[in-house]
Amino acid sequence: MRKLFLMLAVLLLASAAYAVEDVNVYCTADGNVVTVSYSATADANLPRAFGLDIKLSNAETITSVTPLSPEPNGYWVYPGSYDETPETPVGDPCDSDDTLPGIDHNGITIEMGSLHSPTEANSPNAPRLSGDLFKFTVSGDCNVTISGNAARGKVVFYDAKNEDDGRDVVYTVCTVVLDCFPGNDPKYDQWVTQHKPKAWCCDGQADGDATGDGKSNVLDLFAVKKGYGKNFATGPWGTGSGEYNCAADFNHDGNVNVLDLFVVKQHYGQTVGTACADISDCPSGP
Repeated sequence: MRKLFLMLAVLLLASAAYAVEDVNVYCTADGNVVTVSYSATADANLPRAFGLDIKLSNAETITSVTPLSPEPNGYWVYPGSYDETPETPVGDPCDSDDTLPGIDHNGITIEMGSLHSPTEANSPNAPRLSGDLFKFTVSGDCNVTISGNAARGKVVFYDAKNEDDGRDVVYTVCTVVLDCFPGNDPKYDQWVTQHKPKAWCCDGQADGDATGDGKSNVLDLFAVKKGYGKNFATGPWGTGSGEYNCAADFNHDGNVNVLDLFVVKQHYGQTVGTACADISDCPSGP
């Protein structure tokens, strides 16, 4: 109930009505960090408050949320946790049935409002026409959708209206695709330089599996032999005879040479992983 009263207080600060124009609420992904932002084209359609539902397309989870719109020219009022420590823009799932489950689940509800004086949209203390609202981390690959939360007013404008009153709000989705090669691996930069070959992400490839059968054996010796002495810098690139084969580059240094033979020797005859269809994925060179 407190949440609803506080959101009402935000709405009552709205000034005279403005013309109907668009506002975009969208997200961008950088690794497993997703940033939610807004963009308006004029003071007339500057949002006053946001009540948003953020949902992931699968069972991956949202592990943390960080607000990015501070006082004074931002959306720094979080009605659901006002005067609590710590304050957070994430709605409490106990508040109402239409609140998403929250952190460590695949959906959160966000409550953010602006509060400033003078109260007009063109005030020097009002939020800017565009900016970042918050960022959150996800546990894995997913699609992210954004929608307005009806109980919290969705996107509320300075004229106290929202999309249900004819205001035009566009929500844009984004996709999170995490790197298959670990960022803390010492050869991560080399992986990026070589245009992120999926072969290096195959289970067992680093232990001498160039064919994707999950084993290190004579077939992998042949793969090294075919590309022996070739490297990513000079090419050609691929898996044919006499070409640099990223799948046979077991130590991930951009070369196929005696060091890769040693990797096969070390694991020869062993099961080193599971089958992998991406083993032949070797992007073209520079």
